[in-house]
Amino acid sequence: MLLISHDREFLDDCVGSVAHLYRQSIELYRGNYSQFELIRAERMSEIQSNYIKQQKEIEHMQSFVRRFKAKATKAKQAQSRVKALEKMELIAPAHIDSPFKFTIPETDKISNPLVRLNEASLGYDEVILKDIDITICPGDRIGLLGPNGAGKSTFIKSLVGSIPILSGERERGVNFTVGYFSQHQVDDLDLSISAFQHIQKIDGNISEKEIRTYLGGFNFKGDKVKDPIKLFSGGEKARLAFAIIAFKKPNILLMDEPTNHLDMEMRHASNYGTSIV
Repeated sequence: MLLISHDREFLDDCVGSVAHLYRQSIELYRGNYSQFELIRAERMSEIQSNYIKQQKEIEHMQSFVRRFKAKATKAKQAQSRVKALEKMELIAPAHIDSPFKFTIPETDKISNPLVRLNEASLGYDEVILKDIDITICPGDRIGLLGPNGAGKSTFIKSLVGSIPILSGERERGVNFTVGYFSQHQVDDLDLSISAFQHIQKIDGNISEKEIRTYLGGFNFKGDKVKDPIKLFSGGEKARLAFAIIAFKKPNILLMDEPTNHLDMEMRHASNYGTSIV
C-alpha cells in the first residue's frame, strides 16, 4: 500500500517506511514519519557540517595560492593546491524543506469586540446549534472541536454571515473584516490568470517588486508567479488562496479544517498576527 497524506499523526500510525521525493530522486527511510524527521534532520545536520568544513578548507587553500603563486619557492605547492581544488567534489549546502516565511499583515482598523452571538440558533432548515452566546475580541485564538456533523462549519458560516442565523442576535464590529479559508476558496480561483494577477487585482497600485516579495514568502518565486493557476497543484492552489486572504488584512481569520488543504510545511510556517477561529 502506498499512502500519501499531510497528516503526520495518521502517517505515524499507519506507515513503516517513508519514500521522500527530493531533488528529482527518491530516498527511502525505515520507520514512521516522526522517525523519518529525526533521521532526515541528522542527515541535514551532517551535510551542513561537512559543507562548512569543506568551505573552510577551500578558503585556506585559495588563500595559500593567492599568497604564494608568484614566489618561486612556493609555486610548486601552490600549483598542487590549484589541481586539488579542481578535482575536489563540492558538497552542496543543506536545504531545509520549509521555504515559507510569512506573516499576515496587520489590519488597518479593528473593533472590540469583533463579533458577538447572543442567544443564537444556527442551522439551515432545522436548528443545528442553539442558545449560542459567544464574544470574539482582538487577540483571541479559538480552536473549534467536534465530531463530523456537530455543526462546526455551520457555526463559522453563521459568524461570517454567509448563512443567516435562525434566531437571536449577531452583532459585528464597525471594522469587522473577515478572512475565511475553506475548500471553496480554492474552487473560486480564476484558473486562467496567475498568482501575480490575483494579487494585482486586489491592489492595482502595488509594485511588481512588492508582489513578488509577498508571494515569495509563500514560495511562489521566479516565473512561478506568472504561471496560470491551472498549472498549479492542489496544494499550491490552497497556498495561493491563503495568500490572497492574508493580503486583504483581515482582523478575524476563520479557518475551516485548513489541515485538509494546506501542506505540512505551510502549516508549520504560520505566524499569525490575527484572531483565529
